[in-house]
Amino acid sequence: MTHPLSPPIQPGRLHIKPAGSILGAVDGVWWPQSRDLPAEVNRIVATLHASMAHLERVCYRYSDWDPAPRKIWIEGELTRLDGYYLQALDTVRFVGGGVTLTLAVIPPGAETDVAELATLLAMTGATSQSAHAFNVEAIATTSATHQRHAAEREWESEGGHAPPSRPPQPSPSS
Repeated sequence: MTHPLSPPIQPGRLHIKPAGSILGAVDGVWWPQSRDLPAEVNRIVATLHASMAHLERVCYRYSDWDPAPRKIWIEGELTRLDGYYLQALDTVRFVGGGVTLTLAVIPPGAETDVAELATLLAMTGATSQSAHAFNVEAIATTSATHQRHAAEREWESEGGHAPPSRPPQPSPSS
């Protein structure tokens, strides 16, 4: 499902809101390919450098990722991976050089149409929603859309129209 206003999903699957855009609960969206946080951070660090000079720490929710070391080397610099039990669901914070970016995280196994809709919701100013709410709404909406399309396909396979109506019959006069 591609919405006409949806930003294209890039190969790195990371979108940062441009400067001056609508403020919201998140500064962008990230759709990692796996739950391996060190590998995924290494995939996107070059893109992050457009928004922050260097990456000092990554704050994440333990339950959203596979077990990870406390520190990793990224581009020759030691970066802390700070896991928390109470970090907001489906978010990661990147901190470095006085800049903090909070990104909505789309689960790695999400279907493309769910990821596209969650990206659209997060990037276009649904300011009061949390990252988790974007994902829940995207899943519910695409599920309803898939069900509707399946029902329409079934209806069309059965002829795709209601039975013809019968012309009114004259009532017998007494």
